[in-house]
Amino acid sequence: MLYCLCYISKKSDRLTAEGVNEMIRKSSVYNDANSITGVLIEYKTDFLQYLEGDAVEIYNLFNKIKMDKRHLTAEGVNEMIRKSSVYNDANSITGVLIEYKTDFLQYLEGDAVEIYNLFNKIKMDKRHFDVSLLQYSPVEGRKFSEWAMIHKDLNRLSSTNMDAQIECAGTIEEILSQKAFWKGLEAIEMMSNLIEA
Repeated sequence: MLYCLCYISKKSDRLTAEGVNEMIRKSSVYNDANSITGVLIEYKTDFLQYLEGDAVEIYNLFNKIKMDKRHLTAEGVNEMIRKSSVYNDANSITGVLIEYKTDFLQYLEGDAVEIYNLFNKIKMDKRHFDVSLLQYSPVEGRKFSEWAMIHKDLNRLSSTNMDAQIECAGTIEEILSQKAFWKGLEAIEMMSNLIEA
């Protein structure tokens, strides 16, 4: 039976035009060999892809795509958050993951050794690259004690607190361009207030 699959993913900012062309060339060979047809649309920092073919072949291909470091699908982000929540809960780690454009800003709180070990795992994760440590220091108390891992996507602003979300996005722009950890603290404080509201 013929199936279709459509997904959207964030494009790695390290992916060049040559890299996209190479990805398309390899995909064409794979798809042709497995009777898969479709279209890939590239727009700004995203890919939108529509695929048709055998249900098993489509499913297997999508699983490969989810693991490809050139893509990060919404489902991949959700799976990452789900697994992080389980790990963090088991290790008394709390925090927030802020998604903005093609970047993540993460704030973690917990035992010093647990946080350090987790950060090392994050650095080795193929879904992340150019990981920069903004701060590693003691804190007086938890800002996100209720969440093993909460996720906020500033690419999809909600109608509530829009001004605060826009201000937070502007602060994240400064963090990304200047690697300014003090701005990171400001963004985390803003995000804490947004999540509680």
